[in-house]
Amino acid sequence: MTLLMLLTPLVTSASNVTTFSNNESEVKVILDDSQSFVNLDTGKVTLPSDEAVTSAEFTVSTDMVTHSGELTWHLDNPLVSQLGSGLWDNSVVLDHSNFSHFSVSDDAGIKLGSNGFGTDFELDTAGFQNVNEFGHAYLTDGTVIPENCNSGDWCFGLSPSDTNNNYTDDYPGAATFSMLSPALDVPYTSPAAHFSTWFGMHWSKSKTGGSTWEYNYHDCGYVKVRNSTDGGNSWAGWSVIPFDFDSPLSQATILKTFDPTTGTGGLAPVGTGNGKISLGCNGLNAGDRAVTGESDGWGTLSLDLTKHANRTIQLEFVMEFNDIAEDHANSTMPGWYIDDFRIGDPLPQTAWVKHTSRSAQLVSPDNPDGFGLLSLDLKETPSSSFSVDILSTADSSVVIDKSGNVMSGLTGSIIELWDIDTSVYPYIDLRFNFESGADRMTSPTLYGYSLGTRVGTSFNDVEFGGSWEAEGDIGEAITYPIEFNTVDESFSPPRTLNRFSYPVVSADLLVAADPACVDDVMIDIFTGENFATKLSGSNG
Repeated sequence: MTLLMLLTPLVTSASNVTTFSNNESEVKVILDDSQSFVNLDTGKVTLPSDEAVTSAEFTVSTDMVTHSGELTWHLDNPLVSQLGSGLWDNSVVLDHSNFSHFSVSDDAGIKLGSNGFGTDFELDTAGFQNVNEFGHAYLTDGTVIPENCNSGDWCFGLSPSDTNNNYTDDYPGAATFSMLSPALDVPYTSPAAHFSTWFGMHWSKSKTGGSTWEYNYHDCGYVKVRNSTDGGNSWAGWSVIPFDFDSPLSQATILKTFDPTTGTGGLAPVGTGNGKISLGCNGLNAGDRAVTGESDGWGTLSLDLTKHANRTIQLEFVMEFNDIAEDHANSTMPGWYIDDFRIGDPLPQTAWVKHTSRSAQLVSPDNPDGFGLLSLDLKETPSSSFSVDILSTADSSVVIDKSGNVMSGLTGSIIELWDIDTSVYPYIDLRFNFESGADRMTSPTLYGYSLGTRVGTSFNDVEFGGSWEAEGDIGEAITYPIEFNTVDESFSPPRTLNRFSYPVVSADLLVAADPACVDDVMIDIFTGENFATKLSGSNG
């Protein structure tokens, strides 16, 4: 859904009149009655013959210059196919930092790519799915986990809606909880998986005849793996895969063995006696190490997948509750939480692509009013970032606008380019900068852009996943709040504004509908204060 708007830059010009038709520099006009004579059509005012003008003001004005038009490039999403050619096109892309640093496809946009897979669970579940009691958790207030998720606000965890953060009182007896990963290809270049983890499971401690604490762990967490040699059409059986602390591939920060002074912060072996996990963990053998007790915050665990290189695998994260009737040393017991999963190589830290020779929609010596709006069809994640540099096509230097602002590092989904003097910069290049963040986990995704006066959404930037579908009965309305936010770089730090610098005087609504939709679609636009209350249209 896009709006093609008519915007007005409020450009005015003035002229000074120095002589009149009688070659005098001034003229006296006398008017007896204090009334106004106004003509907004021709500018000509005719006075009655019996009136005298005692004073007068003469104002000359013209209609405001309006801008309407756009250049649009978009990937070939079936719902927006009319928007033009793909983003990765030899006629458009002039340069890039390294083609191998990008993943490019018609349905997935342009984003950073590597020989691997990663997710921070912020935009979606990334194909991970609950089997029993694990959920996609939104944590912000510290009530479930004091530190919330490791990055952003979303992660996976056991019963995230449990009101008292104690899984041991939610079930009548022992239980097993788990979640599955999607099918994942293991690259031979880096056959390992890493994920952030936090755990708070039932454990107890006691002193028996001395000052030394004894620690007993009652529940456990571990990972199982199965592989496929035909891309997931058939699978071998499940087996437990140990956590990796010793190989060169390991990035583990969780302790291999818990801290003996606190009983927390690490793993423990299955067995009997002090410092062991109860033998009730039926998925493990004696001596196997598992997640247990308390983690002392978020840390990283690794899995060595060398035996599965060049194969497709699936992982199952399993937590066992053994219902041991002993006092707990924990203050709370939320269970096991997982965030920031990666398999294979991390993403490149930074990379860029440059689109060349974009022209303004109106160029003339009397109308140097810039390039309008750069509207980006962009999806970002909390751990990644995206910015734009505006360059001169002539010499690749960074453009400086009429206010002296350096047009680099620009952020936001709508960037105003009105103050670029088109008499100085008749053509510009757009350099799109992608950054994966400190953990090199996720990437922003660019689906397309418009330069001119078109703004809107293809729904790639929100939860709809590229399309907007009505649910329920025929005739039921669905509502999407379109918010146009711009970033004012003249402030430090930059400010986000909910308005354009220039007024919108008219708008055309452009909607791309699925060709399979044969029902009549009515579209109502409700605007804010001081605007028309309702505009309507249909698919006809």
